[in-house]
Amino acid sequence: MAAEHYSPALEDVNEELAQLEGKILSLKEELANAAPEERRYIKEEIQLKMIPLLQLMTTLLS
Repeated sequence: MAAEHYSPALEDVNEELAQLEGKILSLKEELANAAPEERRYIKEEIQLKMIPLLQLMTTLLS
């Protein structure tokens, strides 16, 4: 049996991820109803912000 560990930082990250998941679902709905130009702009903004986030997560997990 594995020992249980408590990590306040991990708990905070899990809460933030749950909130982010909800926001992403809302944004997905918004994108479905957006004009093509607005949709393109939103997608570009998301892509620019995802690159550093993915790099940080990769560093954390390596």
